[in-house]
Amino acid sequence: MGGGVPVGSTTVLAGSMGIGKTLFSAHFARDGARKGEKALFVSFFEELGALTARAQRIGLDLQPSVASGALRFLYLPPNEVEADILVDQVLAEIARMGARRLVIDGVGILELSIAQADRRHGFLAALSMRLRLAGVTTVFTKEVATVAGTELDFSDTPIAILGENLLLLRYVEMRGRIHRILSVLKMRDSSYANDLREFEITDHGIRVLAPLRSAKGLLTGQAHPIRAAVDEETS
Repeated sequence: MGGGVPVGSTTVLAGSMGIGKTLFSAHFARDGARKGEKALFVSFFEELGALTARAQRIGLDLQPSVASGALRFLYLPPNEVEADILVDQVLAEIARMGARRLVIDGVGILELSIAQADRRHGFLAALSMRLRLAGVTTVFTKEVATVAGTELDFSDTPIAILGENLLLLRYVEMRGRIHRILSVLKMRDSSYANDLREFEITDHGIRVLAPLRSAKGLLTGQAHPIRAAVDEETS
């Protein structure tokens, strides 16, 4: 990623259910807190205790940053989310604590809480601008409906508005096993590698592995080994 996401930019981390979006985002928030960039983590899915316990299992200790006040969690059940109230609350908390990093884990929930569909794009554009003017670097997570398959349709997402940077996490079936892959689809004003890379979630954290060059069709979720394809063409 050329050293990381640009300061003040917005990043959409899109991926399948259970792929690791929340853990990636927790890394982003915790690392900011440890570097003196206070972070606010807004979750619609997990309370602080559940998330810290899950992060601890992969060696990611959030508690010291929470205890020091450098990392603040805000949990809102999906049925209690109202976009205008939530955004007012988030912006007020950013100003109060001097946050420089923000995670909204589940931007689809926020989007659906905007009752008037024709207002959503304008609302999200205004939110993105407010965060940029405040000098906040933001990560939004977005669930992709298809866990594995040939469809990659982002037409129902706010990516066009929020996604200055777009990362995709995807399950891939290859040689009878399910793999996790990561790809950087775009970044604003920054160089980045366009390789597809496998990653693992282990007891010692998230490990990003070497680029995958032995298969094609990885972004569809149904990979085909390149060598096998060549053998078929020559047989």
